[in-house]
Amino acid sequence: MELSMAARKAITQAQLDKWPKATKAEKSAILDAVCQVTGWHRDHARKAIRIALAHRAHGGPPPRKQREPVLTYDQAAVDLLQRCWAVLDGPSGKRLKPALADVLNNLARHGHLDGIDPTVIAQVRQMSPATIDRRLAPARIGLVAGKGISHTRPGSLLKSSIPMKTWHEWNESIPGIIQIDLVGHDGGDANGHFHYSLDATDVATGWTETITVRSKGERIVAAGLEQLWLRFPFHVSGIHSDNGSEFINHHLLKWCTTRKINFSRGRASHSNDQAHVEQKNWSVVRRNVGYYRYDSPRELDLLNQVWPLVSLQVNLFLPQQRLISKTRHGATVTKRHDTAATPMDRLLTRFGDMVDPHDLDRLQTLHHDTDIEQLKYQITDLQANLLELARRRGQVQRRAKTNHVYLSKRKMPRTKRAPSDESTRDCNFNGVTPETKETPVTDVTSRDVAAADGQELSASDQQLVRELTDRARANGLQLTGQGGLLGRLTKMIVEGALEGEMDDHLGYAKHDPVGRDGGNSRNGYRAKTLLTEAGPVDVSVPRDRDGSFEPTIVAKRQRRLSGVEDLVISLSAKGLTTGEISAHLAEVYGAEVSKQTISTITDRVMEGLAAWQSRPLDPVYAVLFIDAIQVKIREGEVCNRPIYLALGVTADGERDVLGLWAGEHGDGEGAKYWLRVLTEIKNRGTNDVCMLVCDGLTGLPDAVSAVWDKTIVQTCIVHLLRNSFKYASKKDWGSVAKDLKPVYTAASEAEALDRFADFSSKWEKRYPAIIRLWTNAWAEFVPFLQFDREIRTVICTTNAIESINARLRRAVNARGHFPTEQAALKCLYLAIMSLDPTGRGRKRWTNRWKAALNAFDITFDGRLSAGRN
Repeated sequence: MELSMAARKAITQAQLDKWPKATKAEKSAILDAVCQVTGWHRDHARKAIRIALAHRAHGGPPPRKQREPVLTYDQAAVDLLQRCWAVLDGPSGKRLKPALADVLNNLARHGHLDGIDPTVIAQVRQMSPATIDRRLAPARIGLVAGKGISHTRPGSLLKSSIPMKTWHEWNESIPGIIQIDLVGHDGGDANGHFHYSLDATDVATGWTETITVRSKGERIVAAGLEQLWLRFPFHVSGIHSDNGSEFINHHLLKWCTTRKINFSRGRASHSNDQAHVEQKNWSVVRRNVGYYRYDSPRELDLLNQVWPLVSLQVNLFLPQQRLISKTRHGATVTKRHDTAATPMDRLLTRFGDMVDPHDLDRLQTLHHDTDIEQLKYQITDLQANLLELARRRGQVQRRAKTNHVYLSKRKMPRTKRAPSDESTRDCNFNGVTPETKETPVTDVTSRDVAAADGQELSASDQQLVRELTDRARANGLQLTGQGGLLGRLTKMIVEGALEGEMDDHLGYAKHDPVGRDGGNSRNGYRAKTLLTEAGPVDVSVPRDRDGSFEPTIVAKRQRRLSGVEDLVISLSAKGLTTGEISAHLAEVYGAEVSKQTISTITDRVMEGLAAWQSRPLDPVYAVLFIDAIQVKIREGEVCNRPIYLALGVTADGERDVLGLWAGEHGDGEGAKYWLRVLTEIKNRGTNDVCMLVCDGLTGLPDAVSAVWDKTIVQTCIVHLLRNSFKYASKKDWGSVAKDLKPVYTAASEAEALDRFADFSSKWEKRYPAIIRLWTNAWAEFVPFLQFDREIRTVICTTNAIESINARLRRAVNARGHFPTEQAALKCLYLAIMSLDPTGRGRKRWTNRWKAALNAFDITFDGRLSAGRN
């Protein structure tokens, strides 16, 4: 390996002590040794030794004189360069250099360079890419990139109908092969509803189009793609996507088939197969609208106003570089790119004959007539509106670092600006400094209130909202909290309603002469503090002389409005303790609520629990899933108590949790207690159950037969496999699973016995416990084999009830242990009641069971139909 300069100097320094006293022959030997090690010529080695001796004699080498820098470009040229750089959204020097002439011509054509010295313009034109990067370095200081959340969820088995294509299989010789992807605007929280931007990029030219859709539903994405398909100036012949369910579905496949468009997909977990569009997700979407959460109709409209303008900027004016080759030398990777060119230039120079002449003229006219600086200002104004909407909801404060991306110090000059209604003039959307204080209610307009509500306000309502916001602006009020605008509105509404109730109670209005000498009358007010969702509110409750006034909207001794009680119950259902709920209300709403009060609120659900536990049940259930979880309850000492759970599938395919039962310590999950549970279910009206699925309880078939003689007991196949793995070495799990699969996928019991015999002959000597496990469970396993595939799919596992158990365990683990049995049942009941607040899960469940219910009707001779009747 070649020596470094420092190593050669060290070798030379080592010879300095020998050289002055050496003879001619010794000096020759020294030179030979130095040349052999360093590779120098003898003359150079001799010169290096003499120079090193001279430096030692003078105390070191002489200081080098610094060269005075020659300034080729003055500050005016740098300012103009930065202006061109900002107009194109901050490209690198290699991408900016090919576009400088076009940008300068565009600015001059639209009068933006009037008054600038032609010499300055000429200096900018002749700058090299390296000089551009060096001069723009101060403007790039502090630029930060963020990272979003992946929202890709695997698609269906339709993948087999859609061919796969990898990154090295792209045909870049013709335009029209489009890569598509979705970018979620979740603001860092993937829960709930939010908008998605559909990004589409042509592989050959880099032409990019974007549209924002309100969700990632299959039909909505297909409709958005239809609009993007019409925007490309050339024929789209192929579409390539990832494996997300928003793309891998029948709607998009039918859409492509109808239009004779080839549809392909990438490999799972290989984002490089969609490298072209993945790069645009950042450079086009994130750099223009950031990482905020967008979920309102107003934001959807603003986003779809931004993208046509960004399309003009990116496709007509912004040069792009394409990777030609990538070579690896050890740990070093060398990449070669072509000369930067805009997508329009690539399209016209390489594929001009493939573009319709009308579209060709339209593109050239659009490129000539578009004012690039005015275009950038229009984009900036829309970005500022989006930022303002995010600021009102506190997103700027919450995700300031992630949204403060890339162009934090770039400002556009404000010369030759066309008039606009918007007040924000900052070109850099991502560079607006986020506010750190709570936003006062000074910028809320009636237009935004109407948009958020989804309906138009009347003229009188708009006038009222305008007056309220004007007063809030004058007083600097906050929206929520003590003394906030919502609290004051609540106070006005409640007190007005109380006055109306008092008028109805007395029979006359306040100060009405009719009430004089009429007996009962008003007797002043008493103060009361109400806890509301907007915080604590002080109200004045009217009194009468007889003390017979019983208000309805705020009853006597009532301290909370109904929304607060719903909030407390919701927090309790998520597993929060009374102390944690009290601290949450104090922190968020500024209200002091004792733990005893919270316990009193949640205790009211016990009446609902008793009614729910004793409600009448359906006469017939297709399948009954049973299971139990262990809960720690403190009774003298903390001990594990089983909580039994039964889940039934109705004749209509709906999920129904039949009840909760608490067992005693030491009961375990035994068949004896399940006999009592099943008997109670029968006494509540259930006369027949087609199948009962459990995780392999000993003695359960006899208990079930004692209650329902026609019910078939099926052991969970997944639990049986898991229990098998307990007896096997981990290295053999794959082989054991592979050999057991023919057993539980057999077409009949006879075939299953043959496959199990093969399994036994191979594994009995090594794992006899597995053979004994399957032999003992064979009677509860074989019913599974006599059914069609539709029934096998739903009864092979207890995942239906295990998913509910997972939610219950989450609530239990948050509490640790419970003081009483009633406290544990209350927590689990609240968790069950909050399982599916929107009802969407129930609909998905019903759709999943339709095919199985049809098979149940045929297999069980109409027993389900009798239940429906």
